[in-house]
Amino acid sequence: MKQIKPVIELSDHIGEFIDYWGFKSIHGRLWTLIYLAEQPISTPELVRQLAVSKGLVSVGINELLDHGLIRKAEKVSGGGQTFVAEDDIGSVVRKVLRNRELKLLMSTQTKINELKALSAQELADTGINPNRLQQLSTLTDTHKSFLQIFVSRGVDSLSQWIAIVRSALKTIH
Repeated sequence: MKQIKPVIELSDHIGEFIDYWGFKSIHGRLWTLIYLAEQPISTPELVRQLAVSKGLVSVGINELLDHGLIRKAEKVSGGGQTFVAEDDIGSVVRKVLRNRELKLLMSTQTKINELKALSAQELADTGINPNRLQQLSTLTDTHKSFLQIFVSRGVDSLSQWIAIVRSALKTIH
């Protein structure tokens, strides 16, 4: 893969997006190059493209393999490993949403319910607005329910994932 500035800039932006969601920027940068590559891409090529250390690439590759976002392909001359992106990223994204975001929303709802269990006097003593607490509860529960529906759908390909997101967006508008 020839180093092209817009591709590197795109990988940097996707890395920033991935970093925003609590992963490491290198994951997004590596995944982007691997996903866009027409042929399997090797670790030395990734190091060259991203101008980062081999150690950083190796750690990032291993974590992407663990998440199931990429898989090993053939080895190149000299024994170097190449990688390709997993086609079924929908299931990987669902797994992350289920194991991270959904758990966080469930934990948040539990804490909200603990506050809702307080008496009106206890809420008043703590200065908590019961109407806003109920609104927060409704918001959290709605998002939790939406996410539960979203992650329960069987998504086998990127095109199915895109179709589900587009369908959800239509219902919002």
